[in-house]
Amino acid sequence: AGTALATGEKTNNGVIGQNAEGKDISILAQTSPLENTVNDSTSYHPLSVMLSLGNVSVEGQDSLSIRLRNSKNMATVSPSKDDRAVPVVMVRSDNKFLRAKSGLNRLFLKNLAFDAKARMNKPRSKGLFKQYADSLYRVHPDWNRDSLRAHLQARYKRAETPSWMKEEDFLKSDISFDFGETFRKYFTQWNMDGTLSMDMASVATPAFPLRTSLSDFHGSFNNDAVTLDSFRLRSGASRLSANGSVSNLRNAMLRKGVIKARLNLNSDTLSASELLNAYALGQKNMHTDLSYLADVDDDSYEELVTSDTTQLPTPLIVVPGNVDARLRIRGKGVSYSTLDIDDFRADVSMMERCMQITGLKAKSKDAGTVQADAFYSTESKQNICAGFDMYLLDISASKVIEIMPQIDTVMPLLHSFDGLLNCNMAATVQLDTNMNLITPTLDGVMRITGKDLHFNDSKEVEKIARLLWFKK
Repeated sequence: AGTALATGEKTNNGVIGQNAEGKDISILAQTSPLENTVNDSTSYHPLSVMLSLGNVSVEGQDSLSIRLRNSKNMATVSPSKDDRAVPVVMVRSDNKFLRAKSGLNRLFLKNLAFDAKARMNKPRSKGLFKQYADSLYRVHPDWNRDSLRAHLQARYKRAETPSWMKEEDFLKSDISFDFGETFRKYFTQWNMDGTLSMDMASVATPAFPLRTSLSDFHGSFNNDAVTLDSFRLRSGASRLSANGSVSNLRNAMLRKGVIKARLNLNSDTLSASELLNAYALGQKNMHTDLSYLADVDDDSYEELVTSDTTQLPTPLIVVPGNVDARLRIRGKGVSYSTLDIDDFRADVSMMERCMQITGLKAKSKDAGTVQADAFYSTESKQNICAGFDMYLLDISASKVIEIMPQIDTVMPLLHSFDGLLNCNMAATVQLDTNMNLITPTLDGVMRITGKDLHFNDSKEVEKIARLLWFKK
């Protein structure tokens, strides 16, 4: 049988701890010692805890605060089957509402539920390095200690910083996984896995100044990966659904490694310009003093941090250097600049501050069909470049210039075409930090065919006619 350790009665209001307060709280804890372990001080005895929270606020370190309402939780602690000195914790939690605030970031969750299992890791021996050295010495007894030391130093020497990670200003665009020393400690000491679901979540942050919400989220997680079974995302004017996985989290959090993402994205509505501009504006906000927002109430906060990014000029988009992503995108109702696309599909890869787009196909009622492969690289401020191989079918010259205004500088004669064009273009070019083409670096070819084409009577045509002795 078990022995009840503590039973808490419901309270109206009160201080739970130094940095927490709440009301309508009840707790029940019970232990059940295992047979033959009553006098064993090294073994963890099973402990069950049921905790009900009506309304609780917790103030943590580093401006972290959490508020919970209508939270029901159950946890059990028991010894591992393999080693009774190692505890295993199982948690089940159902929460009607959760609000979290950290710095200038705010998160709101409704109907959050998760199941998790965590097993404590055994402390690693501090003599592992010496043990490895001794084992090498036994294998190579002819080596002297100095040679062995040089071998180990060469083996564990930090690799040279790659070129794409040397631009200091671009490092600010990398995704940060620094959650503080306390999180790192628990993340290292425990192995976790579980499932997570929520009905609704909304995020307000200057790092991405659009109204953003998440719904119908279902997934699973462990220390190194999150598997996304399904979720729907609404950000600004865009509506997305997705599934996939994000992995290599342990390396990213503990050693500033590269996070890996494999996602399938489907959109009902996608405003590409708005999303790209919001990302760039968010990067700018992260280096702007916005401390005055810290004490703004929740109702006003979202209004203050969100912006209309549709009218902003196209900023420099820096590809994160600590992301290895493979995205499969399928969408309808896609808009970019002045182009409205009815059907869109593409595969996107990101790695080492480079982005590659393959198999792009877009259909539009007013701009025909676009097929393309492209790349975009932001290795450093002195080496920003792009390239594409594009085929435009049944498109007007004015629409080509509307989609790519820079082409008017390179080919002013294009203005003189009337009719529907079929354009095959391939080019590479360097860009400056304002996303302007550096014209002397442009290297490309273009082939134009079409239906019912004719020249307008323009200055460019007259100039060519005089040079080639055409009769008018």
